Amino acid sequence: MILALVLLGMVALPVIEVEANPGIIYEPDDYGTIQEAVDNASSGDTIVHDGTYTENVNVGVHNLTTQSENGMANCIVQAADSEPGTFAPLGNFAASPVHNAAGWVVGDPSDGYGTILYTTDGGDTWERQGSIGEIPNVGFDGVSAVDSNTAWVAGGNKTCGVILYTTDGGNTWTRQGEGEIPYTELLRISAIDKNIAWAVGFHGTVLHTTDGGNTWEQQGVGTIPGVLLQGVYAVDHETVWVTGDTFEGYATIFHSTDGGNTWTRQGSAVEIPSNSHILGVSAADRNNAWVVGGIDYNHPSFVLHTADGGNTWVNQTPIDTNNGDANDVFAVNTNTAWMVQDHGGIFYTENGGENWTKQECNSSFWYLVGVSAIDANTAWVTGTGEATAGGKILHTTDGGDAWVPQTPPVNPNFGRVSFAPPTPPSVGGEAYPVNKISLLAPWIAVGVFLGGSISWYVLRRRKVQS
Repeated sequence: MILALVLLGMVALPVIEVEANPGIIYEPDDYGTIQEAVDNASSGDTIVHDGTYTENVNVGVHNLTTQSENGMANCIVQAADSEPGTFAPLGNFAASPVHNAAGWVVGDPSDGYGTILYTTDGGDTWERQGSIGEIPNVGFDGVSAVDSNTAWVAGGNKTCGVILYTTDGGNTWTRQGEGEIPYTELLRISAIDKNIAWAVGFHGTVLHTTDGGNTWEQQGVGTIPGVLLQGVYAVDHETVWVTGDTFEGYATIFHSTDGGNTWTRQGSAVEIPSNSHILGVSAADRNNAWVVGGIDYNHPSFVLHTADGGNTWVNQTPIDTNNGDANDVFAVNTNTAWMVQDHGGIFYTENGGENWTKQECNSSFWYLVGVSAIDANTAWVTGTGEATAGGKILHTTDGGDAWVPQTPPVNPNFGRVSFAPPTPPSVGGEAYPVNKISLLAPWIAVGVFLGGSISWYVLRRRKVQS
């Protein structure tokens, strides 16, 4: 039996721009057909192609992305015959996108070293990684998962910045940037692939790597003020936002479209609340992004949104928002996002932030600080309780209708959470005959066909692998 995998352009999304890095196959430049490109691809590769193709493609490669280069109007794949369909994966894949989801949670030190937790089953079980000697005795606030094997962690203290990196699922962690990282705590990190990442922290610190962390360079010196930066999100190798504390009367948003070589401040005193700070940022693409933050415990938190790459920011704060801070936001796509707050606030939007629904999680005494999702139904939230309540991990598989606590092996105060894009599900059934599809960057969907019915799993925006 064959499981049909179909990449399908359902709505017009902005085109992702890519460059020729290792792990990217261009069609028809490198091979004459998509099948030839697939046959010569490796796990994690991306096939980029425009044009009209008439062929049936058997996909025997695990974790392969195929996408148009210049939008769905420029790339059409039509089946040479109606069976088995246009794209058909072969071989064994994981049981489901939820139950094989891999992710990390980070937090304060416990038993003499910083906390790094890892799961490969969607959080049904969590294991602590590292040990004394390998993991410094500092807190970790930021984490960014590239895939189930590759992740960065950022943290430190007032006199020490720490970046750790793994390429083997956390079996080993390598400390990076010693001698290059300023002697100051790092709070957030965002990676687009195995080579490219940004980290931010105290005193306006912005660090960037393009070689997997072998070297880290400071960016924004002389442009970004020396404020506390607590948010960073990279869309691709060129587009990145960083956010932070008040400067000249309102919170900081800086944006780069050239990989951090130059930075532009965004927002204004009219758009951004006075004396505020922005703690979280997440983008669906180069144009659509959210930032969240607060002023103090006597004022409500706030949410701002841009649909034009940050030229303008619109207030989308929910009416029933909590006082204090909104701490993190995660954009699943241009319509769907989660946002978390102090005092147990979880909010969800399905219409680009025009309306936010407050979701019940029975956690009014918790400070929820991190959120990560793999699709519009499946997400994780992290935080901490008051006093000695310890860290919290919550999980939903139904779009937030129900949030279920998960059990960590240790429970210090937790920082952020980051889940990698899942691998395709493995389900028996007949291939669905697809006669013509358009490929639209940068989305990937898996069609699962059971008894003539179809279920679509949008796995999440994929970054170009290198």
